[in-house]
Amino acid sequence: MLGIAVALTAGACSGSDGTATTAPSGAGSSAPPSKNETASATTTGGAAPTGSTATTIAGVPAGDIPPEFFAPPDLPADGKPGDVLRTRPIAAPDGTKGYAVLYRSTAVDGTPTAVSGVVFVPDGAPGRARDILAWAHGTTGLGDACASSQQFATATAIELAIVTFVAGQDLVFVATDYEGLGTPGPHPYLVNLTEGRNVLDSIRAAEALPGAGTSDASRSVVWGHSQGGGAAAFAAELQPTYAPDVQVMGAAIGAPAADLVGFAGTGTTAAGSGYLAMAFAGFAAAYPDVSLDRLLTTEGKAVVERISTECNDQIQTSLAATTAAALLQPGATTDPALLARLRENSAGFVAPPMPVLLYHGDADQVVPVQSSKTVLDRWCALGANAARKVYPGADHVSVVLTAAFDIAAWIQARLADQPATPTC
Repeated sequence: MLGIAVALTAGACSGSDGTATTAPSGAGSSAPPSKNETASATTTGGAAPTGSTATTIAGVPAGDIPPEFFAPPDLPADGKPGDVLRTRPIAAPDGTKGYAVLYRSTAVDGTPTAVSGVVFVPDGAPGRARDILAWAHGTTGLGDACASSQQFATATAIELAIVTFVAGQDLVFVATDYEGLGTPGPHPYLVNLTEGRNVLDSIRAAEALPGAGTSDASRSVVWGHSQGGGAAAFAAELQPTYAPDVQVMGAAIGAPAADLVGFAGTGTTAAGSGYLAMAFAGFAAAYPDVSLDRLLTTEGKAVVERISTECNDQIQTSLAATTAAALLQPGATTDPALLARLRENSAGFVAPPMPVLLYHGDADQVVPVQSSKTVLDRWCALGANAARKVYPGADHVSVVLTAAFDIAAWIQARLADQPATPTC
């Protein structure tokens, strides 16, 4: 238990350069907040993370994944979501083998699309079909260079600390980039219907990866934070209809961007103009009826165009002094078409069939703490096995440190088939 908590802690607290930072101990203590939304919202630089030892495998040193890897082949008509289209060895912590993967998924309109990610596999032969931890990352930005697989490949992803411990438990670690990060086309940021599918299909890809010791008998747990919290929530809700073949035993959902209707109802966002601009870019990319000409000012449209190739730190810095009012047309947040799309991508209207855990810090400066309570209440009303824990004094990033032992215990209990206790 201690080992996975330490790994989660090392992978959760980082500075904006991708290196680990130290927080004071004790419940409710917090690390200085990163400029990034979450630990995985990294830049393209930084040293190898504390707690992991990046090495080479198959003669491939740590380094960028070449652009041609992300260019998808033609997708056959008889293909299935989760089909592995391409793999490439990448640097990995000791005791594991790492792979960049390109796999088939489904866009919000139902068309097939290629999505990239990474899979880390423990060395040695498994005793049975290995179980899987699927990670859903927080905001990294909109440009292809912001794909988290590049940070894994260059040994700058702080989640490598989690990979090391997960592999020690003979689990496979998989992390999706989400549609449009790395691969061609725009990234539908915060479109949870797409991101939830991307997560479920990443599990399918991990199950099908040759030599991983996995199969369709593998069980999985999903864990996501912030943007990834919304993706994890939708992976849980979508599993019965979109991926009934995937055995998801639980979903740990941190500070989730999952009550998008609630965000719009405030007339702005608690997260600031950078996240607001990315959200409009993402929804306009996914839905033709979300018209930027109708919703954004001239300045707002120029911002959305400019940030389409930028990563999170750059976006947040450049828009730190920009108000929501400068970006939005009057009435934009009450636009009927936009609100309908936001509701489609808000969690809580479908009961997940597996246990779900929501965690949140009451000092969250990015996602309002009430939003996870709203999702919990909706799920509880539908009879879901849902629990929520709020951590006093923890903010958007430091809550993962504060909650580390609880997250670790909860994940391990799901894979041990222990009953989960709801807090409804």
